[in-house]
Amino acid sequence: MDDIFTQCREGNAVAVRLWLDNTENDLNQGDDHGFSPLHWACREGRSAVVEMLIMRGARINVMNRGDDTPLHLAASHGHRDIVQKLLQYKADINAVNEHGNVPLHYACFWGQDQVAEDLVANG
Repeated sequence: MDDIFTQCREGNAVAVRLWLDNTENDLNQGDDHGFSPLHWACREGRSAVVEMLIMRGARINVMNRGDDTPLHLAASHGHRDIVQKLLQYKADINAVNEHGNVPLHYACFWGQDQVAEDLVANG
């Protein structure tokens, strides 16, 4: 079986659930770049996996090596449903990464207008 990061990127909810069922696994672990399983699921728009990870206790505001949170990644890739879900679970809308950017900056930079509007309305 591929690693958990690949499973989250690909949205393989069955494999992710099986991995999570093994209580020895750390669902907040990072890969070589500090991306957690939640980072990858948010970046790739894998809503079912995002929900599963959150319900199993994934840290909403976990940061990768560049201090990006899952909200930064979901916002920059235009995954509005995931942005809304992260906000529902109290993601830090004002989290600043190593470049001084918050999720709203990335939504605007990448032309994710609806996501930007949602972020403004929530923060």
